[in-house]
Amino acid sequence: MKIIELRKEDFKGKEYLFEYETNSYIDIEITDNRIELIRKSFPETIKKSFKSSLFSDWLELPIAYGAYDNGKLLGFIEGSIESWNNRFRITNILVFKEYRNKGIGQSLLNILIEYSKTLNTRMIVLETQSCNTKAIDFYHKNGFSLIGFDLYNYSNEDLIKKEVRIEMGKMISKIK
Repeated sequence: MKIIELRKEDFKGKEYLFEYETNSYIDIEITDNRIELIRKSFPETIKKSFKSSLFSDWLELPIAYGAYDNGKLLGFIEGSIESWNNRFRITNILVFKEYRNKGIGQSLLNILIEYSKTLNTRMIVLETQSCNTKAIDFYHKNGFSLIGFDLYNYSNEDLIKKEVRIEMGKMISKIK
C-alpha cells in the first residue's frame, strides 16, 4: 500500500458514497440539568449511507491523501485548517468496504494527524454520527474524545432517529 497526496484538480467535486453498518448507537438522554450518554443496541443491524465530495469550496486550505495498491484507490482522508480557531478539521475519511479492517484507515488518520502538527494547530477535530459506533470506537482508540454534539444538525428528528451529530477532538499542541 502506498499513500499519496491527492491532487485537487483530479478530485475536486468528485462524489463518493459513504456506507456503514451499525448495531448500536449512543443515546443522548436530557433531563433538567443532566445529560447522559448511553450506548444502546438497535434491535437489528442498520445500514446507513450518505454522499460527500472532496475539496469543497467552503474548505479553507484542504488537503487529501489516498491509499493505493497497484494503482487502485482503497480509501482516502481529507482535512482543512480552521484558521479562525486554530484547529484542523477532518472533513472526510473513507475506506472502501472491501478494504476495511486492514489498517488503511489507521494509516490515513496518522498521516493527517502528523500533517496537522506541521501547521501548529492546537486540535484536530471531526464530525461523526451517534449511530456510527464503529467510527466512534476507532476515533477513541486514536485518542479522540467527545467535545460536543448537535441534537438537530441533520433534521428535527435526529434524536428520534438516533443519528445525532457528534464532534470529537484530539489535542495536538499546548498552543492556546
